[in-house]
Parts: sequence; structure tokens; C-alpha cells
Amino acid sequence: MDSQFNPKDQKVIVKYLFSMRNDPTEIHKLLTASCGSTAADYKIVKGWIRELSCGNDDNEEEIHSEGPNGIPVTVLTPDPTDPAVVQRIEYLITKDKRMTVDRIAEMTVIPKPLASNIITQVLGLKRVCERWVPRLWTPEQRHYRVEASKELFEKYEDEGENFLRKIIFGDESFIQYYTPDKLATPTAPQRRHSKSIAEERYKPAIEPKQCITIFFFDYQGMICNFQVPEGTKVDAEYYANFLRDELAPAIKRKRKGVNIKDLYLLHDNTPVHNALPTQKALKDIDIQVLPHPPASPDMEPLEYFLIHHLKSHMKGTPFSNPLAIGATIQRLLVSLTDNHFANALQTLANRWESIVDSRGLYVL
Repeated sequence: MDSQFNPKDQKVIVKYLFSMRNDPTEIHKLLTASCGSTAADYKIVKGWIRELSCGNDDNEEEIHSEGPNGIPVTVLTPDPTDPAVVQRIEYLITKDKRMTVDRIAEMTVIPKPLASNIITQVLGLKRVCERWVPRLWTPEQRHYRVEASKELFEKYEDEGENFLRKIIFGDESFIQYYTPDKLATPTAPQRRHSKSIAEERYKPAIEPKQCITIFFFDYQGMICNFQVPEGTKVDAEYYANFLRDELAPAIKRKRKGVNIKDLYLLHDNTPVHNALPTQKALKDIDIQVLPHPPASPDMEPLEYFLIHHLKSHMKGTPFSNPLAIGATIQRLLVSLTDNHFANALQTLANRWESIVDSRGLYVL
């Protein structure tokens, strides 16, 4: 035998279930399980929930119309800025940031356009996509990013542009024989005569070959770039010898009148650069080293400026040998002017400030 619950009792049940953050469908199922055939229809339950969403929980309100079993039906249109509706939508989005507008409209029993308007206009929210970063840093690594950026930016504020002009940027980088153009759209089919030959498209090997090139530059342009012979391992000993035999003489030759003791070196934080042979070589040539957090290419102009420039022009073109790669690199480096390098270094100061303001987040 079905339980005898009058409309007022059923509305109290709906109010309780609604306060437990249940959605209208689940509330109606639970109400039906309790009241049986005397349970209110789904549309009536949604009308009650709509009233509760608007903050109207008076069970003695005036009856506008009657449905089956004499149950009152009241249809209200909540105000777009109703605090109760806004607060409920904000709670749902906070609980699940991937919740769709359709689901939010259903959970709050309001029209979809009204839900969308509250989300975008009242709450000021918008849909954003996740972005790829080199790695997820630990709290300690993010703290180090902030501290290093703060130290460098304060030094920039004290010395101004003169500080940036004293920095030499450098590192070794892998250049592949073929860099695929991932953004290129597939070529559309072409109409040709039956005897004509279709155009070929290069397909890279499963394990593409690559060569290593070492770059060093400052605000005036390139200081030196060297292509490492094939089969040579760039370890700490090799890098240390390069600093002594290649970098130091190149600075004296191309930056005449500049004392190397007054310069700074900024290269990434890798085991090769932190090894004892490298540290000894840096002490021998007497150049100061600036702090650089690990896995932070957004703080290294070599990565976000020079390598990006080279690879953006080389992608989609296959190379058969290191000589072809070296010739292309030289041609692309010659195309860069002093203004290109100066502008790239100027953005570095802005990146330091952005990292401090964002508490260590990656800067695109």
C-alpha cells in the first residue's frame, strides 16, 4: 500500500533532498520510492525545485493551478541575478569545473540561456583549455623559479639595460635531420592527367638522426656556434674544454674592449653544466654564472628565441647530412639582425616579472 503524503509533505521531502545537493531526476526517483503512486509528477517536482532555487520555500504560497491528485503547480522564472541561483551555479562549477551548461541548467532547473548568462556575465567565467608545459614542477622547484626570477629582475631594476647587455646566453641543442611540421594540413587531392606523376611527401624514419650544435650569443648577436662532430659525446669534459678553447677566445675576438670578468653566463641547469670540470672551467675563464632553475626553457632565450627561430624555418625540410644542416643554420643565423637579439633579451626581463607574479607558473 502506498504511503499517504499530501502535497505539503512531499514538498518538504523535496526541500530536504534538494538541500542534500541531489539533482531533480534523483529527487523524483527518491520521492516516488517513498510515496508510490501518489508521488508528484516530475514536472511538478521541477517546479518546486525552481522555487527553492529562487529562495522561495514557503509551503503556504498561493496555488496558481492544480495538477493530478490536487497537487499545486507553480512556475516561476528566477531573476538572472538571484543570489540563490548564482550561488548554486558557482557551487556546481567549483565542484566540477568540466560540468556542461546543459547539466548546470538541469541541476538548477533554469533555462539553458539563463544559466549561460549567469556563468559568463554574472560570474565572469569562461572555458579555457589546459596547456602543455615541459614538466610539472614540485613546490620546491616552483619556489626556486620564483626566487631566481626575483633575484634576476631586481638586478635588472638596479642596473637597467646594462645588465642585459652583460649576459651571454648559450647551450648545446639537438637539431634533427627532419623536423615534422605538425601544424601543416594534409595536401588536398589534385586532378592530374593519368600519365602524370604524383608529388612525393617525405615520411620521417622511426628513429630520426640528429646532430648537436652549440650556440653562444648576447644582445649584439652571435658570439660562436659550433657543430659537434658525429659520434662525439658532449659530456662535462667536452663542455669544459669548449668554454676554455672556443667561448673565451671568441668573446675576446668579437667583443673587444670587454672584460670577461664583468660578464654573466646564463645556461640551463643540467648535470653537464653543474659537473666539477665545467665549474672549474668557468672559474678559469673568470665569468660569473647566473641562477637558472631546472626544466625552465621559458627563462632561456636560446630556447624560446634562437632554437624556436631555427626549427620554425627548418621544419618540414629533410636533411641528408650534417653539412646540409650546418649550412642552413648559418644562413638562418645571418638573417637575424641585432634588433632581433636585443628584442629577445628585452622580453626576458618581462618573463622574470611574470614568473614572480604568477608564483612560478610557466610563461608561454
